[in-house]
Amino acid sequence: MTLCQEAFVGWPESIVGLAGGASCPRPVPGEGWQCPEHAAMSHQLLGMTITDIPDEREAKARREAMDPETKALISEATAYLKACEARLKGQDDFTLDPVHEFVVGILKDPKYGTKWFRVSPKLAEALLKFKRNEAYRATKATTVEAIQPRLPEVIRWLEDNAPRSTFAASLLDARRKWGSLTAGQYEAVVRSLDQAPREGAKGASQDGWYKVGEDIFKVQKAVHGSGNLYAKKLVVSGHGQASWEYAPGVVRQLGEDQRLTVEEAAAFGKLYGVCAICGRTLTDEESIERGIGPVCKGRLS
Repeated sequence: MTLCQEAFVGWPESIVGLAGGASCPRPVPGEGWQCPEHAAMSHQLLGMTITDIPDEREAKARREAMDPETKALISEATAYLKACEARLKGQDDFTLDPVHEFVVGILKDPKYGTKWFRVSPKLAEALLKFKRNEAYRATKATTVEAIQPRLPEVIRWLEDNAPRSTFAASLLDARRKWGSLTAGQYEAVVRSLDQAPREGAKGASQDGWYKVGEDIFKVQKAVHGSGNLYAKKLVVSGHGQASWEYAPGVVRQLGEDQRLTVEEAAAFGKLYGVCAICGRTLTDEESIERGIGPVCKGRLS
């Protein structure tokens, strides 16, 4: 059973004294509700001039006595809270720079955004500490990305594998928290990306184009780092529209007997209006009719 008095938990003592109900044992419909008598008193209180409330008079006196430096600190922290509030609205599971849990807690406090909420000097210092940490992580991430040229590919691999790999999930979470991967973490993912086929295992041994079922894959060498092979899949998004997307681990599942033939490439091009070799839209009339252009046809020879 929920009681009226529970609605007043956490209220400043002087305000509770004006609103009453702190020890009211009447049952109410649910959490946050008050009985009719004390609800009416609370509504009357909300309509009062803020300076008529004892706690607010004291707070106003303290604010007026603050030095300009402290006021500027509070103003900057308040602006940071507003910026975090806007960021939080667009945040999802893959946000790489999420709002810190401490700040989220403040934004979700029922008093936030009301006249009862105030940023104290101590709270301002804590908030600005998080702001400085975010700025540092952003700078660090920029520096790290300059020496980790395959980072976009690495992050894509982490996102693809996080749902089924605790290793990938932990590294993705680490980058969200700290803003970057360490050199060791980065190299570990690159090794996973470019791991060569084990001896005796099935896998593509050279670059080129492969067909598995109805899917076309392009195998190529990593430009940076190990120089090992990796695969991309040609993903069709509409007639005449397609793009190459990284396919984690597929390179180790391809065999030489799955090499794409000229006939298969031509059939694919006629069906989707896209060249199976370069992934571009077929525009030349002869290429459209044949399903493949002369240059790309020569690349399969």
